[in-house]
Formats: sequence, structure tokens, C-alpha cells
Amino acid sequence: MAHPLLNELMTEHRAFLWFGRRLGAPAAVALVIHGLNFKPAKMAAIIDVLNCADVLVLNLSLQGHGNNFVPAGAGYRQDRLKAFKSVSADLWRAETAAAYRRVNALADHLGVPIIFCGYSMGGLLGMDLLLHDSQAHFDRMLLFAPALAIRRFWRIVVGSFDLWPQLTLPNRFLRPAVAPYLANRGTPVAAYKALFEMETNFYDRLFTLGPRLNRPTLLMINPRDELLSPKRIARQIKSAELSQWQMHFIHPKGPQTTKTLHHLIIDPATVDPAVWHQATQKIRAFLATPSYAQGEY
Repeated sequence: MAHPLLNELMTEHRAFLWFGRRLGAPAAVALVIHGLNFKPAKMAAIIDVLNCADVLVLNLSLQGHGNNFVPAGAGYRQDRLKAFKSVSADLWRAETAAAYRRVNALADHLGVPIIFCGYSMGGLLGMDLLLHDSQAHFDRMLLFAPALAIRRFWRIVVGSFDLWPQLTLPNRFLRPAVAPYLANRGTPVAAYKALFEMETNFYDRLFTLGPRLNRPTLLMINPRDELLSPKRIARQIKSAELSQWQMHFIHPKGPQTTKTLHHLIIDPATVDPAVWHQATQKIRAFLATPSYAQGEY
């Protein structure tokens, strides 16, 4: 039978979904956060890798994604998009902090490490949490194309719509193969502004509070990423002296990968099965070190 605290922490909530075995103590507990306008369910391949390492996972759905919206009678998609239009950096920060409290309480009770795993904006939210809350910590971090250095082109494009935060920028400019991964038919300007605010804040705090982030970290990114600058991220790691961070480049191949974004590196379909297998081997090795098992780094 599952522990009473586990039952309490795993109660139904539209923003929280748990994955992994419920009996006994897992090797670790993880918080997983998706990207901007990205289906939380599409983090499944990453979650599966963690579950296979005996990691219990809390998959957070940010407002405007998955089932995290209040039905208003307009229909599932319309109500979710309406919720998406009302987001802010502080709202998503609060949701991340709430999810972290659940993961931390459970890990503390079981005496196991805490892992953070974030894709794109989700990775940024994890770093934002650490930079804003001196009590927050992760024993180990997995970052997939974290939005730590957004290419200036995208800021300029979205910035031209600054006066219309409720405007939704459509997905039709993206390749069709990306559509199954998207949570909504477009992304509101308000959501982009929240993302840019958090990225700016990350950069402002990185060089004074950077030691909070210096935990064993595996960062995976495609060197051809269209949305982020891998070179700027590498410079950030060096300048902030994040000595425990390692950067691993993923090189997708195969015909299918040319139909998606280079930024999209979260499952076999987006990077090629063979490349994904290599990436998961790297992740398993990262999680299977003796220090991981002991919770000491």
C-alpha cells in the first residue's frame, strides 16, 4: 500500500500528474516541466527514461497547457486558450513553486534525492525557481534546450506586438510535423512576454546568484537550434563558473527530423530513434553514478 503522505501529495489536480511506481521508496523524485505552448503529455519519452531509472515523476502542466484551465463553457480548446492569454511570469513561477513543494516534501519524507527536468521554457522555470528561492534545491538537473539564451530575432518579432498582449500569434508558420506537439492553435503575446521577462531576470541574477545553480547538470541541445543560441549558453556556463554543468550536443538525423524544429529534441520522432537511444544512454549514465545513488555530489 502506498504511504499516506504519498496519497495526499498525489491527490487529483489539473496541473499535477504523477508517473512511476507507488510502492516502496523510489531512487529519486523528479519535477518535470514542459515548454511554451507544448503539450505536457509529450514529455512522455523523457518521463519513461526517468521511470526506468526508478524515479517517481511529477509532470507539471502550466496554465494554458494540458488540463490546467478552468472550463468556461466555450469548449475545451477555447477555454484553454483563454487561460493561456491571462498568464504571467509570476503566475507560472507560483505554479512551479507549488509543484516543487510537493516534490520536495515527498523526497524529504522518503530520504531520496530531487531531480529537475525541464524542456525549453520549463528548463528556464527551474533555474528561475533556484534564483528566486534560496531554500529551493535540486540534487541533479536534466535540461533539454533550456530557454536561457533566446535568439534576439524572436524578441524583435514578438516585441512588435507588445501593445496587444491578448493577440495570439498562430502556429501556421511552423512546420506541420510540429503540430502534434503544440498545446494550442497559437501562442499569446502575453505568454511570450512572460517568457522574455524570466529570461531577462535569469541573466540579471546569473552572475551574482549563479552558485545556486551549480549542481550536477546535463544540458542537451541541438547546435542548430533556431530559437536558442547554444554559443551564448556555453558562454553563460563558463562566465558563471557552473563547473558541474556538462553540455551535450544532440545531432538529429533522418528524413523525419528535417520536418520538425531543431529546437525539438524530446523523443525518438524528433531526433531519430538511434540518436535518441544514444541520448538516453547518456542520461542513464548520468543518473546511475554512485553519487546519484547516495544523494551526494
